[in-house]
Amino acid sequence: MNGIIGILGLIVPRVIAVAWWLADPARWNMVFAGIFLPLVGFLFLPWTTLMVVLFWTNTGFSLIGWIIIFFAFMGDLATYGGGYPWTGVAGTLRAADVTVHCPYSVILP
Repeated sequence: MNGIIGILGLIVPRVIAVAWWLADPARWNMVFAGIFLPLVGFLFLPWTTLMVVLFWTNTGFSLIGWIIIFFAFMGDLATYGGGYPWTGVAGTLRAADVTVHCPYSVILP
């Protein structure tokens, strides 16, 4: 199930970007002057690119736009490596290896 969610996180924003670009290329041309930045965004930061196109105005971005773009950027980073320490790859930490230390004694009746 986690694999499906990960794959969807990689594919869905790119499908949305292509569909949006085909439906409204004028908006994309207004936001990006050339082809380089949207292409790089499409390949490496798709959620961020979508939010930049969504929140762009002629005067720039509002505060809420910047906040949502930041969270989209963090989502892009999480898509690529957010779960790495828990995968057990190359002998790294796995969820089963984590122990929780409680500094207080708990007495159960």
